[in-house]
Amino acid sequence: MLLTDMSFTLIVSSIALATTISTANKAIDEALAMGTGQYMANMASAANTYTFDNFTALAASPAGPATLNVGSVSAVVPNPLHPTIQDFINLKLLPIGYSEKSPLGLSFAIDLTPTNCAGDITGCTIPGRLYSTTAYRDTAGNIRTDHMTLAVETAGVDAGTSYAESPTVVTGMAASWSAPNPLPGGPAGVLMMRVGNSSLLAQSMNQFYKRDGSLNLQGPMDANNQAMNRVGNFQSNGSVSANGNVAAAGQVSGGTLRSAGDASIAGNASANAVYGNYVQSNGSANIVGQAFVGSTLTAGGVQSNGAINSGGSITTSGYLVAAGALVPSTGGGQTVSEGQWCGDPQGSIRSDAAGRVLSCQYGVWRLGSGTSAIADGVVVSGATVCSNYCYVGICVTKAGAPGQQGPTGAWACNPGTEFIPTSTGYLSNPGGNGG
Repeated sequence: MLLTDMSFTLIVSSIALATTISTANKAIDEALAMGTGQYMANMASAANTYTFDNFTALAASPAGPATLNVGSVSAVVPNPLHPTIQDFINLKLLPIGYSEKSPLGLSFAIDLTPTNCAGDITGCTIPGRLYSTTAYRDTAGNIRTDHMTLAVETAGVDAGTSYAESPTVVTGMAASWSAPNPLPGGPAGVLMMRVGNSSLLAQSMNQFYKRDGSLNLQGPMDANNQAMNRVGNFQSNGSVSANGNVAAAGQVSGGTLRSAGDASIAGNASANAVYGNYVQSNGSANIVGQAFVGSTLTAGGVQSNGAINSGGSITTSGYLVAAGALVPSTGGGQTVSEGQWCGDPQGSIRSDAAGRVLSCQYGVWRLGSGTSAIADGVVVSGATVCSNYCYVGICVTKAGAPGQQGPTGAWACNPGTEFIPTSTGYLSNPGGNGG
């Protein structure tokens, strides 16, 4: 009786021990499956950041090594469209020491496939997949649907697996999506996740502006009074307005530059037209064409490599310096004669028909030396002057004398001389004229 009791107790203890071991093994397997799901989610997150931060570079389908960036970190990736765990560690997307295998002992690979990325990348997408390089089997070589399902549930909606019922197809969580099995032969037990533009994250973010410019804005951008720093080229197809200053260290080019206030430019400003209520240059102003000034032009210096034409007077408070000759006009009515009456301001300069320079001195044109070559009272010619009567006389020099015209309109006595009759008058003869 005692032996029977002891045997029964031993049997019960053995069953309890076996049950405990089975329960522990199941708990361990479930923990490994869940750990694999988390492992996949971490890799997928790294792959998505890697893809979106290097979208433009990856869109070019680089066939060889390339230097890629994630934030401020740069690293050379040997095969950019098939990044590895070590590449993610180098770019600080995964921590140092991140295992090459998941808790279930699976290794994973990543394929990225740029699509519609030739030329303009506005319609470009880069779908990708993260998948196990071998099908999962437990230690007994069995397909464990329960382990794969638990891994998929932990990884999230972008995860899926190939089930024994349809091994050539990877079925997503809750059958929300499907994709071809990436392994040759389409074995059951392959774990996979969508990454890049095919991931749920990318699909939910497609409506937002991409930092690489591959998606155009559909409305105005509001920076909420924040600064935009480190901008490269800034191009506007419309107007550019600023409530503050606009400063340029280089050139500002455009068809028209308008400023209601001050426009300060440290470098050159090149434009087809410049309009403003006040334009000031502390240095040189080079104008290839014409400069029209409706009012006063004030400048520290005005330099012209061509002709300067003025329809009015040119006034200078300093010297008027000419590298060439200063040529008085010899146009009609601009020449004068010595001794002729002067209507110009004191000191004005003109020339006579012979090219001699005369100045206006106290109402009389005299030689520029200030003395006249002809003294007053000198008889220069005889003359006949007629009105109702004709008079014979002489022309005598006199400073400022207007001269005397004959009956035909010619000068009987030139300006600078006066007519003095030497005979009594006689009846005018229509054919008479000055001698």
